[in-house]
Amino acid sequence: MRKTVVSVCKHILALCLAAALLPVLHLGGAAKAAGKQWVASWGTGLQKIDLALSEDFDIAVSGLATTVRVRFENGLTGDTVRLRFSNQFGSAAIPIESVTLARAAGESGSSIVEGSAVAVTFGGKKEGSIPAGKTLTSDAVSMSVKAGEELCVSYYLPYYTDLNTMGLIGAESYLSLGNQTWWTNQIASAPLYVMQISKTGLEVTPLLWGVDVYCAGRAIVVLGDSTTANYLPRMMADVIRQAGYTNVSVINTSITGNRMLSYEEEIMLRGPFGERLLDRLDRDLLSVPGATHVIVRAGGNDINHPRLLTHRGIAPMYTAKEINAGLKKVNDTALKNSITPIFVPYNGMKSFERTNANGERDLIWDAEIQECYSQLNAYIYKLNKQNGFTGKNFVSALNKLNDPWCMQPEYTIDGGHYNWDGMVKFSQIFPYSTLGLNIKTVKAPRTVKDISLWDEIIGWFG
Repeated sequence: MRKTVVSVCKHILALCLAAALLPVLHLGGAAKAAGKQWVASWGTGLQKIDLALSEDFDIAVSGLATTVRVRFENGLTGDTVRLRFSNQFGSAAIPIESVTLARAAGESGSSIVEGSAVAVTFGGKKEGSIPAGKTLTSDAVSMSVKAGEELCVSYYLPYYTDLNTMGLIGAESYLSLGNQTWWTNQIASAPLYVMQISKTGLEVTPLLWGVDVYCAGRAIVVLGDSTTANYLPRMMADVIRQAGYTNVSVINTSITGNRMLSYEEEIMLRGPFGERLLDRLDRDLLSVPGATHVIVRAGGNDINHPRLLTHRGIAPMYTAKEINAGLKKVNDTALKNSITPIFVPYNGMKSFERTNANGERDLIWDAEIQECYSQLNAYIYKLNKQNGFTGKNFVSALNKLNDPWCMQPEYTIDGGHYNWDGMVKFSQIFPYSTLGLNIKTVKAPRTVKDISLWDEIIGWFG
């Protein structure tokens, strides 16, 4: 999907953020068929963004009634769907009305295929309310969907009070005034994103937490930081589909800047880093319907953040031993819940190019940092081996031959994060056999190339 960032008047932009706060119900629905279950077909990692405390978001909160339309890539094939909304961090209930599910039209934008919209209900009613701190799940919706196609969920917010729950990355969201949930082409529809003081935008998924399909399938969760909070999971999903698997989804619950151990309250810095990974396992891994495997990329920011010039004295310092203990908790939690973990080693950030406000290089790579990463990767190899994965460090193919802690320039945007070609390379060399998939020939992902926002995002949310 191409992202077109349009200037929006301030109150509309606010609505965009306002939308971010709807809760979720639990659905009971379709009669169980042999081998079928509810499986996550799309999802996002939730986090709290308190506008009153953060100066990083130039958003005016408005109470105008608005329609939110979320466009996303569906991951599974089936004929029954349900929606999940969340008000995880809210302090007041949020009403939601006139919800529809439809097929997206064109390659991008808020238009839907004419006549494709179907009504979504909650306990048989056209409206629902997401309680503070709770979730809301819709009734089962009868609609045939295919893996890889783009769908749109539209919902009307007659009013809202409190807005601080949202997902970042993973969908295109659009706002329009009034109730336009059934409209094929919305009037004055504006892309929804969080605008920072730096004037860069982060795409926002308000309220909608997950979409499930009732099928004989399973989900693979990608749980990590900004090195995976990008288009990489979509590319991997396309590689899997091209191999003939239409019953395996890839759900991205990664969060930019996320840490294993550090709390958000301890690092009120330049971005929404989310709850520490250990505290969001229940929601962003164990609560993903049908999850059988999880790809984990975590621990790097616990090394980097306290050593960045802009974060020193603010971000808490942790030893490699403490970070590895966190990885063990992730590993043990997943296995205890019959989810197989695959840990991805880090490429290293020796050539990380981000600079601070004074134009100085923000991360000064030294022997101490390198030793921390060495210990982190060594423990990752150990965990993978314990779990039966003894393959080589596949991400080394992205590194320089003469320096394993530096990425090849053609694969990175800033020396630490993958650019488009880097994500493509990763998706092609990943060992899919660790996910229980037999892919003999890995084809290049067909995901539409568009990183207009991604290039800007990464520079700020390491």
